[in-house]
Amino acid sequence: MVKRLQKLIKSKKGMTLIELVIAMSLLVVLLAVTIIMMISTFGSYAGNAEYMQARQIGDAALDYISEVIPFASGVSVDSTLPAATAGATIYFLSVDGVNPSASGYLYCRTVEQTYPVFGLTEFYAGTKISFALNGDITAPTLTVNVTRDNEGEYVNSRTTKLLNASGYTGSIAPEAPFVLTLTTAVVPEPDITTN
Repeated sequence: MVKRLQKLIKSKKGMTLIELVIAMSLLVVLLAVTIIMMISTFGSYAGNAEYMQARQIGDAALDYISEVIPFASGVSVDSTLPAATAGATIYFLSVDGVNPSASGYLYCRTVEQTYPVFGLTEFYAGTKISFALNGDITAPTLTVNVTRDNEGEYVNSRTTKLLNASGYTGSIAPEAPFVLTLTTAVVPEPDITTN
């Protein structure tokens, strides 16, 4: 075998044109398959990264709201923004921090101030959230939906028990502006750490 290879190497004969065309064709096909696999891998990685980011945003918003609801003595859901009163904490979704909307960023309003719960650009990274809240008086179900460019990326829901419940009124669909009023609620600091 070695002698045969040495003989081929020493030979002044080259490859025929047909052999070269076949070898080049095989190389092009192999290269095309490799490129397609790389593009597919990078595309799925980018999609997974966006989904994981949307999941973190949705879970953080759901965790935050789920932490404040149980300690409220009253929970009211509406599509209009009421005036802030003593003893009430109002959470609402808005794009501008003034007008409630069906999707946007989570804001908190007290008598003293209105502020974005998680900040804006850094936390949301181009996404918007929407909530739906419905269920019975002691165990409302809160659903969060995270979207980017009007495409749903992540949906999660959680049933939250009202520990001090004296009342829960209303339900709201994801298409309507989301305004949640909690009376005598303890407002926790948001945890915006990412894993």
